[in-house]
Amino acid sequence: MTNLKLLLLSLLFVLLFSACTNNDPIQARKDLLGPGDYGRILALQLASLGSDTSLGKVENAGRGFYLVAGNLKGVQSQFLIRFAGFSGAVKKAQLALPIHLFTGAGNDFSPSVHRVTGNWQEDSVTAAKFNSQFDPATVGTRLSVGLDSLRKNSDKDTLWFNLDSTLVQSWIADTTMNFGLLINSPAPELLVEYHSRHGASKVPRLKLVLTQSTGRDTTLFFAANADAAIFSRTLALPEDRFYIGNGEQFKTYLAFAPLDTIPSNATINHAELRLSIDTTLSINSRDGFNFAVDSVLAISDSNATLKFTVGFLPITLSSVLATDQTLTLNLTTLTQSWLLLPDKNRGLLIQSTNPTRNLSRVAFFADRNRPELAPRLLIDYTLPPK
Repeated sequence: MTNLKLLLLSLLFVLLFSACTNNDPIQARKDLLGPGDYGRILALQLASLGSDTSLGKVENAGRGFYLVAGNLKGVQSQFLIRFAGFSGAVKKAQLALPIHLFTGAGNDFSPSVHRVTGNWQEDSVTAAKFNSQFDPATVGTRLSVGLDSLRKNSDKDTLWFNLDSTLVQSWIADTTMNFGLLINSPAPELLVEYHSRHGASKVPRLKLVLTQSTGRDTTLFFAANADAAIFSRTLALPEDRFYIGNGEQFKTYLAFAPLDTIPSNATINHAELRLSIDTTLSINSRDGFNFAVDSVLAISDSNATLKFTVGFLPITLSSVLATDQTLTLNLTTLTQSWLLLPDKNRGLLIQSTNPTRNLSRVAFFADRNRPELAPRLLIDYTLPPK
């Protein structure tokens, strides 16, 4: 990967493209009348000089709207949750986790609840920092709900656990030992998203039946005061793809050759970037994956890691749906600017608009793998009258 990054920097100054002049534009258009090539739609196809996936730091997901638990395509996730502010004699304790959605085809749904044994902070915890500080013994029993039913009604259902009431009572006795709970879901090929405490409507709750000094029972609900997903990658991803993703914050950089074969006074009628999606390595849900395309202003190489300076506003905002196999992006305005100001052609950076949203990622075929599916910038242009 390091060699590829260094090679990309040198390739920015090398012309490597395939071009053709024909009457087969990207989309059907009627040519203008004019002598010679004036008004005739000409076409140029540029293969990317190279593509590179840059892996950002593993993001803390403590302020996200969703909590994720499960295993899918090399990603493992658990989440932490903590409640406070209660007192009295605990007669019964239950944990309510409102479900948002399921991703993956796994059929074994076996989430478990564990006592956390060490401190953690919502706004900074990661899997590495947490370092498996939990008791492997379970402290909760899930109320039986069929997986098929949960899939059909996921955004309407809530997962309930009966908790060990003595554990909650111990938190009341010594609040300094209240490190909360860990929810684990080791079954393969299934990720489940739950609403976090930062959600707009549904939030996790602790339901307690407390016995008062009068002998009467009172049922109270408590919202979580901290929660965060912690995740890690369990399998190495193939390097013959490139990725954009949440969680690990994958970003993709694409560079293209100078537009030397197009006269600088030409008009770019239409330019589009075509990317082919590898669904076998992508993790995407019905919510889709939201991303931005930014124009790169400068690139530096620090400790064999590419650093990008991008424009203040993205070129475009878009999304990838779970059913998509191809992504097409309109880059007409950007391509026209590259033609007028060639030194501004420093490539594109594609990245998530919300890397703490969940653990989704999108894998694209790269030019090192299958050339026919590699990234392509297709340009239609016309020449001015002579």
